[in-house]
Amino acid sequence: MPQDMFKRIIKTVTCKAIKSMCLITTIGFMHAAHAGVTMVVNSADDGAPAPDGKCTLREAVLSANQREYINKDCIGSGDWNGKGADEIIISVDESLIKLTHYGPEEDQGETGDLDIHVDLNINVKADQLLQINGLHSDRIFDIHGPIYVGLNKLTLSSGQPPHEDKAIYGGAIRAMDWQSTLTLNDCIVTRNRLIGSGSNEVAGGGIASRGTVYLNRSEVSHNLVYSPLRFNPEFNYYEATGSMGGGIAMLDEGIADQHLAMLFIKDSRIVANTVMQLGPNSWKNSKYEGHIIYTRGTQGGGIYGEYVYFDIRRTEIANNIVENLDPIYGHVQGGGISIAHHQDFLK
Repeated sequence: MPQDMFKRIIKTVTCKAIKSMCLITTIGFMHAAHAGVTMVVNSADDGAPAPDGKCTLREAVLSANQREYINKDCIGSGDWNGKGADEIIISVDESLIKLTHYGPEEDQGETGDLDIHVDLNINVKADQLLQINGLHSDRIFDIHGPIYVGLNKLTLSSGQPPHEDKAIYGGAIRAMDWQSTLTLNDCIVTRNRLIGSGSNEVAGGGIASRGTVYLNRSEVSHNLVYSPLRFNPEFNYYEATGSMGGGIAMLDEGIADQHLAMLFIKDSRIVANTVMQLGPNSWKNSKYEGHIIYTRGTQGGGIYGEYVYFDIRRTEIANNIVENLDPIYGHVQGGGISIAHHQDFLK
């Protein structure tokens, strides 16, 4: 996987018959020069931007998004008008960055998760892994638009988007533009979680993407997707909507959007992730007695994909769990991998 930024160009032709469908996909890549700005993060703090002599990760991401330094603390080298990806180098004494700057939901990265709107590489200067911890208050990275993001030598943990009555994707990373490209090299995505409300779809305990994802020498482990029951008074039953992809969810409406999500994994581990509907023995709880329980599927303990091309090589996929404790209406698919409408290459 080349380290320089690239964008893919995809053209897809679909054809349908009464009981068949075919997809013909042409894939190309357009490379861009690496000529952006480089900034060095020298503080593990998180908070509102301030000219205090410290360049935090949040300040560096905000500067990249705004295409100008938000204060003099993060001034680096390079040209904001360059056509290549910017680079953030994290060089701090601590091994942990906690995202503590909470606030109302917004998509500029000023509070909560780190929103990225530009081509960006985030690297760690030291040889050791550095952990970014979401403290179960928000996801860690939210990637917007047809951009490239590269993450290197990072551990992403304890990400959890706020509980909402709408679809929730990506406990640690969300990239929902089909032209986005996400690369993780030597990273660990662990102990992130999605908690649904019962009325919303939840997918991707670690990573959720509609674009292209590359995992190289990385681990996705111990992430959770959970959907509880919600009472539907109109039909007098308890329900839980779909829960998919304990580790990774590749989401796509390939026929409508005329493209495929793409997942490439090499020399990595996808282990001990969980997708669960209901709680332990909840169907035996007297609260539900006399009511129908209707759940809409629990799929892909390790990886879930729809309309996806995947290429997985020399990778361990083990000890992932799909659990639906509704003994009558629940159904489960794919403890390790659950893929619908796929093109695959496994070695």
